[in-house]
Amino acid sequence: MKTENIDWDDKQQVLVAVSVDGACLRYASDRLRDNKEIVVAAMDGYCGYIGYASERIRDDREFMKTVIKTNGRDIAEASDRLKNDKELATLALNQDYLSFSLLGDELKGDKDMEILCLKLMMESKTESQIKAYELKRFFENSKGDIAKLLKFAIKASHGQCK
Repeated sequence: MKTENIDWDDKQQVLVAVSVDGACLRYASDRLRDNKEIVVAAMDGYCGYIGYASERIRDDREFMKTVIKTNGRDIAEASDRLKNDKELATLALNQDYLSFSLLGDELKGDKDMEILCLKLMMESKTESQIKAYELKRFFENSKGDIAKLLKFAIKASHGQCK
């Protein structure tokens, strides 16, 4: 889409532009990146553009709840406060357990979040080789005691612990 003739502070022009290509939200004025109608139009069919929305919108719990229900990994674009919201984290993990690494630091060490992530990972129909890689990433991102215990158990099962 040609973007040079668009007034990025004109709501109608920006609405048309983001409806054609949601990535155009990045060019919108601060005022329009804070407009839910514009942001929703940009995300139609692909929530990945939420990162271009204003901080206020990315801190709006109900709005982000709707976004995360569609794409769990969009929790990465939520405000720091919402990245540590247990309900939103649970929604994100249930939608995509790989979103664990995108949660706030407070929740990466939360026993319930770790257990949920591991449960969802083990229930997935992913090939075992990929699952092993995903477990490795989980351990790298987790900050809690469960991850430490599982790391120890895996090493012990391979005779690496004394």
